[in-house]
Amino acid sequence: MNIALDVINNLAIVFAIGMVFSIFEYIWPIDKKIIVPFRKESFQDTLWLLTSSFLPSLINAFIIWTYSFLLGFFFINLDALPFKKINLDNLFLQFVILLLSVDFLKYIFHVYFHRSIWWCSHMLHHSAEKIDWLTGQRGHWVEDWLLGTVLILPVSIFVFNPKVYYIFSIVQFMSGYINHANINISLGVLTPYIANPKVHRWHHSPTNFKKGGQNFGDLTLIWDHLFNTFYMPDHVSTPIVYGLFAGDRYPKSFFGRFFHPIIFLYNRAKGKLRTKFS
Repeated sequence: MNIALDVINNLAIVFAIGMVFSIFEYIWPIDKKIIVPFRKESFQDTLWLLTSSFLPSLINAFIIWTYSFLLGFFFINLDALPFKKINLDNLFLQFVILLLSVDFLKYIFHVYFHRSIWWCSHMLHHSAEKIDWLTGQRGHWVEDWLLGTVLILPVSIFVFNPKVYYIFSIVQFMSGYINHANINISLGVLTPYIANPKVHRWHHSPTNFKKGGQNFGDLTLIWDHLFNTFYMPDHVSTPIVYGLFAGDRYPKSFFGRFFHPIIFLYNRAKGKLRTKFS
């Protein structure tokens, strides 16, 4: 019953936020040709949105199990570590540490998803040929599981105040909407340093302007600058086309995409499939 209520609450929040973003996208669009309810694959993106609302409880349970399994497999006892859990009294400092640590881990794994066999799960997100707030909901459950397992790490090292968790959760939740929104947002001098729609659109370009891709940052673009993956040309504001790379073979149907990583990895394990990551 609680899970059902969580799903209903998630859907209510997501659709309410989506309605607000749809209004802003209509008033201040980057791409004036996009009308969310009527664009191609809007229905399938809605299915991915529903999936993201139904699966979190199951995925979170699997994440915790995987994390516990890995700790046991490598004989790691967090309570026995010399630092145990670092407790910081300053709430602002807690927030900054949580934001930067999660942002760094997400950056590293985002790059990894692009440059390894796990592209088979992340390519769902990049299969979108039109970018708007609904595109941000196009995420694969395999990727959520893998990334979620890693993001527990900061929580294992630091003790964070529940208020800090709550505020950060809102910031992280909204970033997915904002980065993909078809809204002409200008952050002025902060544009190259804080993730935003104009910069993130270059990440969805089917052309790699940097080796292995560009603009991987989720909350900030600090790591893109540090690791030379930031790209934003002066002469063009946004890419002309979006989508997968030339040569990528990917199903069109919802269920084909849902099970694609499993089928891909199975075929590769059987030696039936060779990829650029082989």
